[in-house]
Amino acid sequence: LMPGTNNAIYDTAHSFPGGAKKLAEEMGKRPGTFNNKCDPNCETHVMTIDEVRHMMKITDDHQILRALAHEFGYACFPLPDYSGYCDIELLDSWADWDASRGKTVLAIRNALEDRRITEKELDAIEKEMREDFQKELALLSRLESISEKPQADNNTDD
Repeated sequence: LMPGTNNAIYDTAHSFPGGAKKLAEEMGKRPGTFNNKCDPNCETHVMTIDEVRHMMKITDDHQILRALAHEFGYACFPLPDYSGYCDIELLDSWADWDASRGKTVLAIRNALEDRRITEKELDAIEKEMREDFQKELALLSRLESISEKPQADNNTDD
């Protein structure tokens, strides 16, 4: 179950090596005020979006981003930088995605064999689908990295 955004902020701050106090110092914030902003039960102090971005950059922990996406009905996955990759790596990415989809189809088929889907089976299907999405987005990112970008038209002979 995905934690709420406020809980993700708290968890990010307190799981940082040295805790919220050390993270506050790294961010150049007052530890007491920062701790209040991270407390999901404190209504007088609120974390700004810039502070959240700064937290994620320092901690390299993106659970806040995932929790926020989930809160609004979205999912997010990391997309590596594929610039400079060759055709064989593109083919590998495509094959990886296609193989992953096969596992999803198998999970669905197995779940429907007895004409009912248990919670455990649904969890397995969801896991496979999330992996599919991530691999599909990775393939898209690879394709984007080799796509031709339109050149700006500098012709001023109007």
